[in-house]
Amino acid sequence: MAFFGIGGFFNTGTNLLAELLIQNCELSERMKLYGEKSKGMRWQVPWGKHTPIQYRTKHVTDTDVDVPLDNSFPMITIRDPYRWLGSMCRHTYSARWRHTEDNCPNLKLPNGKKNPVNVKYKEEPVIYDSLPELYNTWYNDFLSQDKYGDFPRVFVRFEDLMFYGKNVTETLCRCGGGQPRADHGGDFYHVGASAKMGVNAHGSDKTNLLQALIRYGHASTENRMKGLSREDLEAAKELFDPDLLNMFRYTHPI
Repeated sequence: MAFFGIGGFFNTGTNLLAELLIQNCELSERMKLYGEKSKGMRWQVPWGKHTPIQYRTKHVTDTDVDVPLDNSFPMITIRDPYRWLGSMCRHTYSARWRHTEDNCPNLKLPNGKKNPVNVKYKEEPVIYDSLPELYNTWYNDFLSQDKYGDFPRVFVRFEDLMFYGKNVTETLCRCGGGQPRADHGGDFYHVGASAKMGVNAHGSDKTNLLQALIRYGHASTENRMKGLSREDLEAAKELFDPDLLNMFRYTHPI
């Protein structure tokens, strides 16, 4: 019996997607077997929501040891890469690279070489050549059926979750064989507060939906470039994978 599982790199809206589904979707067939509380919506895929796909068959989180791998339907969030860079500067989580508050994301070093990024997944650190190449690798690997298997997964843009949350959530729910929660009487529950629930959520420094809508509502080129130096903009345009950006209809601001 399937579960919905959420994945995505840091700062891409994983908690927002999880809470929207938890508040608005249920798998009635699962509930018939396991009870009303078992609605089939989980905060993360069994190998960890921020963990790369290559760990899918090698790692399981402490709270998901009883979840069969093939019973999880991954729903993966992705975000505008330029706004993602800004968020990574504000909330680095387990990513480490050379930068300062006044010089971030600092994609290239003074000698012109790429600025490597170290990310710790569980106990194992992984080194990427740069922040853009971390983004490229994380998502291109998830898209690769040849390398990591032809199992169902769906990708969701953070921007669509914010501006079309009801339509996107209901579509994802139907896509996975779910139905609107019967106990909500047909009402859709928007996530108006910080998208944080459960023991596996991040700390208290998250942007709530209203703040995010205000920030994204000023969708000017200047707003997308906020905080990025001319050198960072040039490096980002060079380093982000153009095919990946085009697939999700993201563009460069300059």
